[in-house]
Amino acid sequence: MADIEPARLRLWLRHEARTTECRAPLVPADAWRLIEHGWDLAVEASPQRVLPDDDYAAVGCSIRLAGSCVDRAADTLVLGLEELPQQPSALRHRHVCFGHAYTRSNPARSACSSDSRKAVGRCPTWST
Repeated sequence: MADIEPARLRLWLRHEARTTECRAPLVPADAWRLIEHGWDLAVEASPQRVLPDDDYAAVGCSIRLAGSCVDRAADTLVLGLEELPQQPSALRHRHVCFGHAYTRSNPARSACSSDSRKAVGRCPTWST
């Protein structure tokens, strides 16, 4: 009987559309750790990210075109910092985003609605 290789987990670090955003939610050293544990990591090229694309490539990440996460397999987990661009309006991936949502703002209401909570995760509420 042939050995069955379990499906690899796919993580995609997206380029931030906001031109002032240079932070990264995943550093190359931690990307390497995930790769060592069987993850398949892709990083969108980003001239504004504080960590160079070459640093991610050096630890085994594949470098992809900015904005190409929308064309990936549906089981790909997409990682980013800020809000997603308005288009495409429907996404088929799970997205992990880090951001600020103030309870009395319209973006907070849409980001923390019961429909999107599955993709966004837990949205705490607090008084402003």
